[in-house]
Amino acid sequence: MVSKVDNPRFPHKVQIYKEDIDPITGDPVYNVVFESECGYRKMDRVVNIETDSLRFFYKLSIPLTDYPINKLDNVIFYHNYTKQIIKGKVVEYNPYNLGCEILMQSNGYG
Repeated sequence: MVSKVDNPRFPHKVQIYKEDIDPITGDPVYNVVFESECGYRKMDRVVNIETDSLRFFYKLSIPLTDYPINKLDNVIFYHNYTKQIIKGKVVEYNPYNLGCEILMQSNGYG
């Protein structure tokens, strides 16, 4: 069952999903467990010259939810203006009095 929150104040969308293993086939199965409208706060680029890698960190705001969001949960962020679909993992989750902030890491654009 998906916990859905409607928040018309924010134009973007976010989905959090869990990866399970199908007991019959052994293949990964992805189940959406949370979806909501969200606000896009900022994006930071981190370059590691030693490993020649580039990582992106996205800060998203969502309404306060009872659903337990955990580090390393899978995230799909849908940017409404640029139409980008960005996949990543939760690095930090900070609830506050009116909502929550999610810091997600992506190794590229989607």
